[in-house]
Amino acid sequence: MAASAVMAIGAAFIPNTILRRGIASAIPFILAYALYCSPVWLGADPSEYANWAPLFIMPWFLAGLPASATVFF
Repeated sequence: MAASAVMAIGAAFIPNTILRRGIASAIPFILAYALYCSPVWLGADPSEYANWAPLFIMPWFLAGLPASATVFF
């Protein structure tokens, strides 16, 4: 959650409102995806990662979304 808020601070200065809101919702998803896939990127076996992705990425995204939205609004 803190990482979403920190990254949102940097993106809060984008002048276009529609782009800023899109980025506000994309930042937590990108962070959750990167956190989940980082073991594969570092050399772990990727055979089971696609099956378990929705169980981990969505809760992490939903946890980071309020933090990112709070910074923007």
